Amino acid sequence: MKWMLLIPLFLLLTGTHALSTNLKQVYDSQETISIKISGQVLEPLASGQIEFRRGHVLIPFEYGLELFNDEYYLWAVAPINASNYTLVIKNIATSVNGMQKTITYSQNFSITGNLTAFTVKPGVIRAQEKFTLEIISHRDEPFSLLITYPEEQTVTIKPGKNLITISAGDTSGISSISLGPYTFPVYSSGLSVSANRLVFFPEYLEDIYLPDRASPSYSIILRNTHNRSIEDIELVYTRDIFVISPDKPFTLESDEQQTLNISLRRGFNGSINEVIYARSADSSYSSSLLVRLELENGIPFNRTSNQTLFYCEELGGSICGANTICSSNPVSSLQGACCLDVCTELGDSDEGINWTGYLVAAIALVLVIIIYLRYRKTSVKSGEGMLKETNQGALP
Repeated sequence: MKWMLLIPLFLLLTGTHALSTNLKQVYDSQETISIKISGQVLEPLASGQIEFRRGHVLIPFEYGLELFNDEYYLWAVAPINASNYTLVIKNIATSVNGMQKTITYSQNFSITGNLTAFTVKPGVIRAQEKFTLEIISHRDEPFSLLITYPEEQTVTIKPGKNLITISAGDTSGISSISLGPYTFPVYSSGLSVSANRLVFFPEYLEDIYLPDRASPSYSIILRNTHNRSIEDIELVYTRDIFVISPDKPFTLESDEQQTLNISLRRGFNGSINEVIYARSADSSYSSSLLVRLELENGIPFNRTSNQTLFYCEELGGSICGANTICSSNPVSSLQGACCLDVCTELGDSDEGINWTGYLVAAIALVLVIIIYLRYRKTSVKSGEGMLKETNQGALP
């Protein structure tokens, strides 16, 4: 009879909360994991609450968290090493037995020793007019991949990294996209780029640079076009390649913009085909910037024909006049080179400074020549004197 009295106590301790996910029990190495978090989540989740563990050891995973219509979706890239892992979501405010409590949710899964055919990033997609997927093929030969969003299309995937840009069409709400064995959720608000919330200006960064010169730098604008402020915006990028400032989370008020200074790390001299993400702390708002840089002696990228350009005034910049120069690298606009900083005048004083520098250099060169000639003349006379004394000493 005593064990029957312990049943209600056991149920109370374990909880009867309704949190769950559709996480599978087994994944292949490097497979893209895409799951939905179902149940009562009473306070916003942040990416910092997500952990992946192997036993008690915290394991670094590449992952992302999105909120679509009050429902959370999580994606991650499975690690290379085969082992047993645990997904942990910390400090979730949820309902347990009808009462609000803060819990930690965990679920186990395993990674096999089989390498998946290809990895897709991200595994949860927020689409505006278009979005970009990074597909990493682990095969040695190209292959054809059927994509079912918004309409069926077939693309060729080459070994290594591929960037595929897909139009969202006229879809809105939550739908799905299939890429071979994968099926991912896609959320589209049906809004145009001008009505987006976080927007990069421009959306594409393409250039050709010289590896033996100073590291190239670029100025990109990130603007909040939402009617409310967006807090704790962070940039997600490959830190082994880029240096971006500001490098700490920042807040943008409605219609406010932030200039991002992007440069390459010192010593990096390879071609670049990367995506830089901007997202809020709770991943409710996000945007992506496609970066393609090529060495001067390499094959330049073909510029995308549907690249979106804006008027310089929309970017918050100005067109520098004939006698002015931008104090930073300008960006492309419908009106040409757009300066996002200050247009500096080239006056007579600047020219005078340049001519003064040339004059000083010329005078220094003349002095060096004079000193050299005098030294040479003195050396010749000294040599002749020594020769004369030697000849006199040799006479009988």
